[in-house]
Amino acid sequence: MLEKTSEQQLFHELESEYGFPRATCRSLVQLMHEFIEQNYGNQRKDKKILYHAVSKDEPPGKQLDKIKIVSVKLTHPEDAAILEKKGVIGLRQHKLIRFTTEAYDQGGLLVQED
Repeated sequence: MLEKTSEQQLFHELESEYGFPRATCRSLVQLMHEFIEQNYGNQRKDKKILYHAVSKDEPPGKQLDKIKIVSVKLTHPEDAAILEKKGVIGLRQHKLIRFTTEAYDQGGLLVQED
């Protein structure tokens, strides 16, 4: 009996509709499954933001559509105490420093657009 899973359905569609070899279908289904788990699965804890950052190994001046992207997890705790103590500008600076440091520690860089 065939497995009735979404992975099997995707495998069948890649094979029959797109004509990919079975080995390629298996690899693509596995890659997509891992991507979905990493980005949308239960790996994200409370107060975490999954963000796609530029790899810190990329040289400057490269076009954005040609750069390697890494997924980083940024914390987003309650910062009410910092807001009360330092105001809106201090809170913004605190978050920028925290986000950029966390991204860098995980192999990513936040660019100006971020």
